[in-house]
Amino acid sequence: MTSELTLLLTLKGREAFTKRFLAYYSAVASNYPLLIGDGDPDSSVGTIISSMQDVDNIEYLEFNDASAKDFFFKIKTMLEKAKTPYVMF
Repeated sequence: MTSELTLLLTLKGREAFTKRFLAYYSAVASNYPLLIGDGDPDSSVGTIISSMQDVDNIEYLEFNDASAKDFFFKIKTMLEKAKTPYVMF
């Protein structure tokens, strides 16, 4: 089944929150593609994701949210990467 919805998760670090979210995402066996845009260049979220077993539908993107303009660039980039007609933040 092909999903028509992509989930977008924007964050800046927040490793503990991301671990909790990914645990839930795995537990419900979500088949929705997930794009994670991390605005903290020193974050360990990428390591957390790569240590997971089932990451086929998760894409991790690194950004540097130094300003509001950078944050909106992150959102624009994530929306462009979504390959489905619908997205949800």
